[in-house]
Amino acid sequence: MKILSLDFGLKRIGVAFGDSDITIAFPLCILDNDEHIFDKISQLIQKKQADLILIGLPLTMEGGENNHTQKTRNFAKNLQDHIDIELDFFDERLSTAEARKKTQEKYDDDIAAANFLQTYLEKL
Repeated sequence: MKILSLDFGLKRIGVAFGDSDITIAFPLCILDNDEHIFDKISQLIQKKQADLILIGLPLTMEGGENNHTQKTRNFAKNLQDHIDIELDFFDERLSTAEARKKTQEKYDDDIAAANFLQTYLEKL
C-alpha cells in the first residue's frame, strides 16, 4: 500500500511518502496551505499512486483534543470531498519535536510527516 502522510499546519503542510511493502517513509515536500492545496494534494496522489492519506492528529500530551486538533479534522473533512481514496488519522504527538532534533532546516514539516508515517508503517 502506498501512503501519503500530511502534517497539517495553517501555513504549510508537510508531506511524506511511504510504501507498506518496504516499510520506509521518506520526506517528500512542504506545500503552502493556500487556496490550491486540495489540487496540489490530488496531484501528489496521482503522481505517487497513493492508496491512503494519513493525517497527523495533533493530540495533547494527555491524549485529548485541542483547537489545532479540530482545525486538522476540519481540513481532513474538506480534503475528503476532493479525493477518492481512503483517509485516516494517526497520533502525531512529538513528531515535530523529533523532526527538529534531526534537522537544522527552518521548516521541518515534511520530516515530521515522515516520522509519524514511519511509526504507522512499523505497526502494520
